[in-house]
Amino acid sequence: MPPEEQTYSSHRRFHPLFHFFAFPILSINFLFHLYLLWRNPSLIMLWSCFVAAALVAAVFLARYYSLRQQDRIIRLEERLRLQTLLPEDLRSRINELRTS
Repeated sequence: MPPEEQTYSSHRRFHPLFHFFAFPILSINFLFHLYLLWRNPSLIMLWSCFVAAALVAAVFLARYYSLRQQDRIIRLEERLRLQTLLPEDLRSRINELRTS
């Protein structure tokens, strides 16, 4: 059986705990704290908005960093495959390849 063709649509993936729970809940929490700051301006409300924004940023960055790491691993795998498949005269040009 031939391997399945790899495309963006076949590798796109939603993580329900992240996409449908953690990120939406923390985003709503941040918006709610902004509303509370608007209704009752005080230093403690301002601080709670900063904490809520930091939580949203932390969850977003955790996902972002793992995706960038995955991209680096895929590029390394591609370079290793090219190292074995290309003729000797083209191997020196492997590092010229860009993701774009």
